Amino acid sequence: MLHLLWTLLNTAVFVVFLITCFRATKLLRQELGLSTTLFLVFGILSFVSRSTDSPTAGRGAPNTNAQTWTLNPVDSLQQGTMQMVNVELEKTLLSTYGLTIRYQQGPQTNHPIDAYSVLTGLVGGIKWKPSDVSVVETRKGQFRYTVMGTVEWQLLGTTLYTEPKQYQGTVSVP
Repeated sequence: MLHLLWTLLNTAVFVVFLITCFRATKLLRQELGLSTTLFLVFGILSFVSRSTDSPTAGRGAPNTNAQTWTLNPVDSLQQGTMQMVNVELEKTLLSTYGLTIRYQQGPQTNHPIDAYSVLTGLVGGIKWKPSDVSVVETRKGQFRYTVMGTVEWQLLGTTLYTEPKQYQGTVSVP
């Protein structure tokens, strides 16, 4: 429910911000002229459109902002079947914190290859930044995982609060 309220607050503040920008642009146009106003608007848009995230995605990650933790390099393992398992870490009203583990099936053991964690769904003003992902096989067909990270609660792109999160659990694999 908190995610929904935060998304609605972000949407409302953004709409008020847009209305204020249009009114300010109209006043500038009346005072300074069309060419000066267009120059200012394009200058501001060029700063706003720059991305501050560096692409640290690994193979298999769904977007360019997901960091992948390599647990066992693929070339260090024997030939086998690679599989993926998705784990739902936390489900809110609008979004889901998830973990994806890629592993290799072996005759006696399963070897985790890599893993990544993402926040999916409607996530207005909320940014999930995983800082560490650990996956180990506890017995044949079962992995134990630990995911640590922070949730940044943002208003118009400015972080107002940072919440640490940690998820632990086990997942069965075939």
